[in-house]
Amino acid sequence: MAEDTWRFNLFAFYGNLNSQLYIDDFEAPGFYDYRTNTAMVSLGFDRKLVNNLYGGMSYTFAHSESLVEQDMGETDNTTHGIQFKITSDTRDNVYYARAGRKANFRWQTYQKWLGNVETANKITVAYNQYFSVRDDTDVVAARVYGVFGLGDITFEQQVVIGRQDIRGYSEAKYRGDGKVAIQGEYRWNFNDKMGLVGFAGLATIYGSDTTEFNGNFIQALAQDTVTGLLKRANLILDWMVLLAKMIGEFTLGLEKPFNFFLFNEIKMT
Repeated sequence: MAEDTWRFNLFAFYGNLNSQLYIDDFEAPGFYDYRTNTAMVSLGFDRKLVNNLYGGMSYTFAHSESLVEQDMGETDNTTHGIQFKITSDTRDNVYYARAGRKANFRWQTYQKWLGNVETANKITVAYNQYFSVRDDTDVVAARVYGVFGLGDITFEQQVVIGRQDIRGYSEAKYRGDGKVAIQGEYRWNFNDKMGLVGFAGLATIYGSDTTEFNGNFIQALAQDTVTGLLKRANLILDWMVLLAKMIGEFTLGLEKPFNFFLFNEIKMT
C-alpha cells in the first residue's frame, strides 16, 4: 500500500505441536513426549519510517493446553500480548542473500490489564549479516539471536535451543525462559550446479527448570554438499572425522540424509 509504506497482517492458527522435553526432578529423569494444542489470532501493521526501516505493532491472542505423557504435568494458559517491533532489511535478495543485512527488534508485553493472569515480557533481538569474499561465488552469513523472557513466562512462551539457532539440533533438551545464539555459515558455489555449505553455532539458555543447563554452551558444527537438487556429504567425510578428533568429546548423528552434525556441550562452573 502507498508504495509499500504500510503493511497490514492478519494471522490465525489452530493445531497441535508434538515434541519432547527433558525432566530431571522425578524418579526417572529423561525425555518425555508432550502435546500442545494451540489456538491463536494475531492482527498488526508495519509502517515505513525511512528507507528500509519499518516500525509496527500487533495484538495476539493465544490459548494453549499442554499435556506431558504419563501424567507428568499439564498446563492451560490464555495470553493477550501486544508487540512493538522495528525491522531493517537491506538484503539484495530475500531468498538467497549475498550482501546486506536483516535486523529485528521485538518487545512483547503481557500485562494484567490486558487480561493475563500474570505479567510477563519477551524481548527478541535478531541480526543477520551477508557478504561475499570470492567475487560472488560464495556467501558468508553471520547471525546473532537472543530471546529474553522477563516475569512469569508460561510453558508455551519458553524457548528451546535448536531450529534456526543451532541448525540440525532437534533434541529439544535445552528449554528455558531465554536464550542467546551465535551462528556462522559459509556457502561456496564452485560451479553453477555444485556447492559446499558449512556452519558452526554456539548457544546458551537461562531460566531452565534444570538448573545445571543454565549458562552451559551448546556447540554445533556441520557441513553439507549440494549438487543440483541432491545433497551429498561423501566428498569430505575424512575432513569431518579429522575435525571430530580435534574437537574431542562429541556426538555424531544423522539429522537428515547426507547431513552430518557434531554437537558438544561446555559446562560452566
